[in-house]
Amino acid sequence: MKIYRFIGVISLLVLACAHAPQTRYYQLALSFPDSAEPSRMLPLYIKPFSAVSPYQQNRFVYRVSSYEVQFDAYRRWIAAPAELLYDSAVDYFRSVGAFSQVSTVLPEGPHYRLSATIQEFDEIQIGSDHLARVALWVELFDPDGLPLLQRRFVQQKPIHQSSVSGILAALSLATETLFAEIDEHIGSVIR
Repeated sequence: MKIYRFIGVISLLVLACAHAPQTRYYQLALSFPDSAEPSRMLPLYIKPFSAVSPYQQNRFVYRVSSYEVQFDAYRRWIAAPAELLYDSAVDYFRSVGAFSQVSTVLPEGPHYRLSATIQEFDEIQIGSDHLARVALWVELFDPDGLPLLQRRFVQQKPIHQSSVSGILAALSLATETLFAEIDEHIGSVIR
C-alpha cells in the first residue's frame, strides 16, 4: 500500500512540474518604400489571396527534402499565409503609390484586378541549405478583364541564424523583394 501511495505522489509531482511548451504566434516585419505620385491613373483592386495546401493553415511549414513537408507544433502565424500576404500586398501597393487607389472592395468603373495564390511560404533545410522561400502565382487583368500578367514569382533568401528571428527576417525580406519584383513586372505591362 505504501508503494502505491509513493507512486501516486511521484506521479502527481511529475504532472505538476511538467507542462507543454507554449504556442507562440508571429507576423512578418515588412518595410516598404515611401509613397510616390501615382503613375497609373486607374485604381487597383486586390482580390483576397488563396493558398494551395499546406499553406491554408497558420502553422509554420518547413521542408527537409523536396518531397517531405513538416509542421512546427508550437510556432504559428497570427493568420493563415493567404491573409498575411494579402494584407501585406495591400500595404505594399498603397505605400508605393503607383495606382490612383488600391482597393480591397471591388470598385465601380474601370480598374485593374490583381489576384494571387500562395504556392510556397516556408523554411527549407535541405543539406547545408537553410532558406526562406515565398512563391506566388500572380494574375493581373486590365479594365476589360483581359490578362496582362499570369506568372509565378519566387524569392528565396538565406536564413543566417537558426532561430525564429532569423527565419522571420529571411521570410520578410523574401516577401518584400517579391512584391517589388511583381510591381516591376506590372510596370512593364501597364504603360
